[in-house]
Amino acid sequence: MTDSFLIKQQFTLLEYLSASFYLMARLKIIKRLFLICSIFSLLSGILDFTLSEQNTMSLLFAILKAFYLPVFLILFFGIGMTIFSIVLYKLKPKVFKGTEYKFNHWGMEKTGSDIDTPVSWSKIIKYNESSKFIFLFLNNNHAHIVQKRMFDNSIDLENFKDFIETRIQRK
Repeated sequence: MTDSFLIKQQFTLLEYLSASFYLMARLKIIKRLFLICSIFSLLSGILDFTLSEQNTMSLLFAILKAFYLPVFLILFFGIGMTIFSIVLYKLKPKVFKGTEYKFNHWGMEKTGSDIDTPVSWSKIIKYNESSKFIFLFLNNNHAHIVQKRMFDNSIDLENFKDFIETRIQRK
């Protein structure tokens, strides 16, 4: 098994958005906000229907009222994250390209033109895997993202997953 890895990162805008949405959906505050707004919106729709004339038009408006706030939140955060990512992509292209992760027995080091971040294995609390990324979490809100497509083949990817699995616990 290999005892060190060098992984170059080359994010496209869509990959960055995909990883950002994945991490944003995991935030407890976003989940709670969505749940609270969904409950209030649903209650508002039910009250609106019960206190008005019960006909098909009032039923339609009650259903729309029950779902408009959750849909608005999804659109708000989705459009906001997209605009932020596009602006970041245009103003700071070095964030998307030219970054390297070096993994060894001590931990990892993220380097780039404006970045030099060493992180020991003891600071990484868990990792998760999606179809395109491996997320190394420093806390519940902050993660380093490793792109799976940066590995030459599936054997290298499996070796890397075995390497990190022996050093951190998957939760």
